[in-house]
Amino acid sequence: MGSGSAGLGGAEPRIGSAASGSPLAPGDVSDSEPGRIGLVTHYYEHAGACVVKLDAGPLRVGDTIHIRGHTTDFYQRVDRLERDHASIDVARSGDEVGVQVSQRVRAHDVVYRLGGS
Repeated sequence: MGSGSAGLGGAEPRIGSAASGSPLAPGDVSDSEPGRIGLVTHYYEHAGACVVKLDAGPLRVGDTIHIRGHTTDFYQRVDRLERDHASIDVARSGDEVGVQVSQRVRAHDVVYRLGGS
């Protein structure tokens, strides 16, 4: 019950969301980041764009995304989406879409959509 009980008392349970059941590490985004929506499959340095395979939820122009990987961690607004070289406004689960990115990303980086966008 004292300071020796890891995670059972004190301030530890207050880290993260009680509803999610998993504590967040420093630097993680709390309830505004409900979960992943996709995975980066390719990056095209010359175009500053990547291909994202969506596995959950829609992604729309104007959404704010968070891209995280071993050496990647940044946020940006989606200004343009493309499918088969045609501009689109919304992509759905199962789609592979092109997204212009402001920084280098790598295959297997995880893409999150912020809940407030």
